[in-house]
Amino acid sequence: MSTRIKAVLSILFVTLVITVGILIQSQYSILRVEGILIHGDTTGIVHISSLKEELTEAYLEHSIDSLDLRFIEERAKAERPYIRTIECYVLSGTLHVDIVPKQIIARISYGVNDSKYLCADYTTVPISDRFSLDVIMVTSPKLPPPELLRRVIIPVKSHSFLSQIVHSIYLDRTIVRLHVLDGIQLITTPDQLTSHLGVMERFLTTLSPQEIHLHTSADFRFDNQIICK
Repeated sequence: MSTRIKAVLSILFVTLVITVGILIQSQYSILRVEGILIHGDTTGIVHISSLKEELTEAYLEHSIDSLDLRFIEERAKAERPYIRTIECYVLSGTLHVDIVPKQIIARISYGVNDSKYLCADYTTVPISDRFSLDVIMVTSPKLPPPELLRRVIIPVKSHSFLSQIVHSIYLDRTIVRLHVLDGIQLITTPDQLTSHLGVMERFLTTLSPQEIHLHTSADFRFDNQIICK
């Protein structure tokens, strides 16, 4: 074998060794997900433990460079309607998931046997069998439009007195029935509700509990008079 051929073979061998070394080194230097942390949901409605199990199974030891963070966020929101915002990022080998859950303000029961949770942005989400929330109950013949819900729920929830004692609301386009803890119904209309809240408070605080219990309803829809039954 000529000297020239030997030199070429030596160069090829050295090149092969270097290439293999680079490939081995690159394989061991791939950054992988070492842990998963989820932050933000203190209400329990998102069910963090199951989300962490799913992400751990899918992405623990996964290459960080090939992580599709947007896909993880979009899939989590699609599968968990109680998530309002979600942000995923990697820090020091750990996949962090920051979650802001939707704020549930009421439960709506409508139709024959349909129920949904009402969020603070007046969108609705399905009832979950994983948790139960102590929120005001709204009943209606059919699912009320968001604007009607705003006109009724916001004044009641923001009223310092009635917000403490109203436990459920019956609502349709022409009537509002506020069910209070003493068992009496306060009746008005969506258009009159805001102006009647102060009158309702004076009515309830003026009468004694014994007098209130004599009645099942107090109707405020008529000018300058309250009709009790």
